[in-house]
Amino acid sequence: MRGGPKVLMLETTRSGEDLAELEAFLAALCPSSSADPMGAVETASEEATLVIFMASGEEPAMRVYSTHLPPEDLLCQLINRRLCEKVDNICPSPGTAVMRLVGTPEGLNLAMERIASDLNGTVGERPHNFVCPAGSRTVIYFTQNPLNRPLRMEDLSPRAVLVDRPCGEVLSHLRENAMDYLSLAMGGPDWNQVDIRIYDAEGRYDLHYRRLMGAIEGIDAGLVLSEAWGRDQAFILMSVPVYVVRLFTPLDPSEIKRMCMGLEYSPKGERWVDLDVICNGKKVSWTGLEHPGTRDSLGEAMRGELLGRMNQGGLKRLLEAEGELIGG
Repeated sequence: MRGGPKVLMLETTRSGEDLAELEAFLAALCPSSSADPMGAVETASEEATLVIFMASGEEPAMRVYSTHLPPEDLLCQLINRRLCEKVDNICPSPGTAVMRLVGTPEGLNLAMERIASDLNGTVGERPHNFVCPAGSRTVIYFTQNPLNRPLRMEDLSPRAVLVDRPCGEVLSHLRENAMDYLSLAMGGPDWNQVDIRIYDAEGRYDLHYRRLMGAIEGIDAGLVLSEAWGRDQAFILMSVPVYVVRLFTPLDPSEIKRMCMGLEYSPKGERWVDLDVICNGKKVSWTGLEHPGTRDSLGEAMRGELLGRMNQGGLKRLLEAEGELIGG
């Protein structure tokens, strides 16, 4: 899950010099603007603040300004520059949280109802504008699409949960209970949680991470729950840095091991990274995979199998990272 941009709605009936002064103030603080509010929301980052500026006087207009300044900083500058008298109305839109849920329609509805019950909220039709019913301080949207890219409105479920709690509190609750809600949406505890540990002696963790994310996307291997740096005991009295990606997956851990085996090898058949798969505290061994031959021949075979299964988006992401690895 992740948050959405903060939104301020600012309205004025002024025109002429007063209107020009307000527009100049916003343009100076906000590096980008758009005439399309929904398009601005779809492309805005979680850290962004959007100001929907509406002029309803003699020169009607509407623009959306985007900045990384928090709303309180914008309001302080508006007050300090003595511009408040030129503004007729300012109001914040509700906070937004977006959660990725994957499962059956029945499971998704059950998960939404549970979330609403746990947060004393209500399940209703997804708001189509920036105004929500009174008593709704946060809107929780749902999607089955990955959250590491911009989402369009059509990517969101037609139903949302409306909650009268601060957005930060709602996000904390969702993170703490994510596994329960995911299991409910998926219809049971048949999914597996595995850790994938990336180790590269050359230190090219970012590129191998991008390859791994491309593969996970490319075969729809599941949901990334968390990621963090850790240490792995390579030899006695020697530990090495590893980057750990925690994956919630419908696939058997052996299938994740097959994917990782394929990712360990370059297009030329050279082993260029270690990707260990840990499930229930135990390392999944490559020796349990059915394949006649050596470890290297298995890895090359798994690479061909993986690339043949991937969708175009994931494959493109993987190959772009490999191009940088080979070129570097």
